[in-house]
Amino acid sequence: MSQHKPRRENRLVSFLDLTQFTRAARGIPPEEVFGLLQEFYAHVAEAVRKSGGVVHKTIGDAVLSSWPEASVDAATQALLGLRPSVAGLMKKHGKPCQLDVKAHFGAVAAG
Repeated sequence: MSQHKPRRENRLVSFLDLTQFTRAARGIPPEEVFGLLQEFYAHVAEAVRKSGGVVHKTIGDAVLSSWPEASVDAATQALLGLRPSVAGLMKKHGKPCQLDVKAHFGAVAAG
């Protein structure tokens, strides 16, 4: 087994979650829920990528992403911009969901 050594780096890590999505998805065909989530993921992923970040994982109606230290300002602007744009996306589909944004900057073990 190879020895993997992580490197320490500062990153901004965010967890984005759609509030009230489970309630809003009740009674909707699963294919429609899937399509709405795919549209949400693509919308978030584009903003994350454009601001220098990486989407690490999607979990239900949530997205885990991070940015290197050099992109913290761009990440902050992207995260602030996602709240109204995701609300608009959900409103377009008649879903009263908002984007809950949690973010933390600090040292991580990467690699």
